[in-house]
Amino acid sequence: MPDPISSAGNSVDWCSSGESEPLSAPVSVALPAAAIPNVCLTTDASFGSEVPVGTAGLIEKFQQGHYAFVAAATASNDSTPQASASGSGKSAASSKNPDDQVNLQVGLPRLERHTTIGGVHLFGGLDVLNANAHLGSQNDDRSQGENVGAVATGIGLEATAEYSGWSLTAGLSASLGASVSSGEERDLDGDGKSERCFKLSFGPLTLGECDEL
Repeated sequence: MPDPISSAGNSVDWCSSGESEPLSAPVSVALPAAAIPNVCLTTDASFGSEVPVGTAGLIEKFQQGHYAFVAAATASNDSTPQASASGSGKSAASSKNPDDQVNLQVGLPRLERHTTIGGVHLFGGLDVLNANAHLGSQNDDRSQGENVGAVATGIGLEATAEYSGWSLTAGLSASLGASVSSGEERDLDGDGKSERCFKLSFGPLTLGECDEL
């Protein structure tokens, strides 16, 4: 193994004073002023002429490597993502969950019939000896919002007429309980205009409507 490189001249002094002369031409490094450490390599006035060429080369490489390390650390810190002012990355307009709906029913299933006359779509439903409970965001009028209710029906009839995104629902029944739903984000006629819906059942009466916003 070769002997370690040593210098017969004066030893290198690490200092933070600005009185000594720089060892060699300053090394240009593109760093912020705050990132450059306040350290310098100094020697006596006669040191520059006594330092062997090999030793001066090692010192210059150390300076360059040290500054490159500081630059890399500064760049890494600058690239760290910062938290948003709100403290949350969640969007305020997050999409609704299509599975966010619970429907429970016992008894006979509803009987439904559909027909279209001109541009008017008509459909009706008949309930006989059944009970249902529901909770969620997927309304039975195909809007998205909120719905909750529980109704027990002996017999009941409900009819709906739809035309160009507008609809009207009316029902009459022998029943107990209540149900309500309200929602938007429906585009039944596909014209790009959102539709708003509301429906209420209380005891024997049911009323509902949808209109374009």
